[in-house]
Amino acid sequence: MILTISEQATVFLQMILLGVGSGILFDCFRALHRTVFRGVVSVGISDFLFWMSETGLIGAGIYLLHSGSLRFFVILGLVLGQILYFLLVSRVVCTIFVWFIGRLLKIFKVFFKILLTPAQLLYKILIVPIFSLWDWFLRAKKCRKKPAENIELREQNADKEK
Repeated sequence: MILTISEQATVFLQMILLGVGSGILFDCFRALHRTVFRGVVSVGISDFLFWMSETGLIGAGIYLLHSGSLRFFVILGLVLGQILYFLLVSRVVCTIFVWFIGRLLKIFKVFFKILLTPAQLLYKILIVPIFSLWDWFLRAKKCRKKPAENIELREQNADKEK
């Protein structure tokens, strides 16, 4: 496939934009690592998802924009786009992503708190009294098994009260 200089320049600029998109995707996952994914397993899973999405993004971009032909200026455009992105706007975008994800988490916490309030109320109304009655029943059962000890304990308590 023979490309003119203007077509090559167009593909080169498209690859620079694809490199910028790749950097944005990286910052999105980096913000998720800072806010959500803290454990070793979750970081490993998110890294796997990042590389799968990155591979899909770049592969689809090269296929759609340049018919899957991989040339030096295509790779150069990708690398240059990523370098420009990381040098110029990465800090700002990552800060915005962290702020946005933090706000989203707060909204989800409030939403789930509202959603779970009826279940907590039912728990307090139904389950807690049942367990209290069960505990009372078990204690009463222990008292019936050892009457001699109970009499001694009652006598000791009566002596202490005097």
